[in-house]
Amino acid sequence: MTGAVYGAAPQVLVIGGSGPIGLAISGAAATHSTPVISVSRSSRRRLDVADPDSLRSVMREVSPSAIIYLVRGDPSKAEVRPTEDLRHVVEIAALAGTERFVLASSAAVYGDRHSEPRRESDPLEGTSEYAREKIRAEAVMTEVGEAHGMSTASLRVFNVFGPGCRGSLINALIDGPPPRLALTSRFVRDYVHVSDVARAFLRAVGDVTATGPMNIGSGRGIANTDLAAVSPGAYLPGDDAVSSYSLADPTRAGALLGWAATVDAVECIRAARVRG
Repeated sequence: MTGAVYGAAPQVLVIGGSGPIGLAISGAAATHSTPVISVSRSSRRRLDVADPDSLRSVMREVSPSAIIYLVRGDPSKAEVRPTEDLRHVVEIAALAGTERFVLASSAAVYGDRHSEPRRESDPLEGTSEYAREKIRAEAVMTEVGEAHGMSTASLRVFNVFGPGCRGSLINALIDGPPPRLALTSRFVRDYVHVSDVARAFLRAVGDVTATGPMNIGSGRGIANTDLAAVSPGAYLPGDDAVSSYSLADPTRAGALLGWAATVDAVECIRAARVRG
């Protein structure tokens, strides 16, 4: 069951919407009867989150009830300052009257040295720069949102595949070129289709009572040996000594958003092979 929602569909501003998740959100918005306006540094309607004047102008023009924030900064470049950019965006949005802010976070915040599905209450042990950026981003959004009385949520997205996801192992097994695949059962991932991810974001912006972190994953752990079994000839053997585990417990997203993943990665590979 979902909680209280807006009386009418919120006007949603998607910031950083030119990537695969943003494009999927825009494509699915009509089905959800949700008005969506997408902006990024490379889209027709441009926005640079490092430029406060540009952001204020967009906020005045769009007057969004809710924001989906998909921007990923490059923390190796000092001028980008991804966490401070996010802080300014949340503050400006709150002062402009935006009621809801949903951040794209990542499964990377948990790290990959576990053997059980991760819950939102589990320690955040990710050590990569990307993981640390997402951990900082969640904290900043929550802090600023609470200071201004804004409803906030962070969707911890697991391994996305589907249209536009060029770095996905699943995409590579279906479309090529053949990826390196570590032939081991000790490398396990939770693959979630980009259309399911888009649906989660659209549900999240519509429910101001669904706050805090939520795992967006299928809840099914797929080992590399499972992928190899349905993809003969579609990969090159990799290092089978690797060990890595990342699997969602999506119970909270199901309870708060009424959401569950519907597209299965292994079945997508099978279907693609049948089509030839």
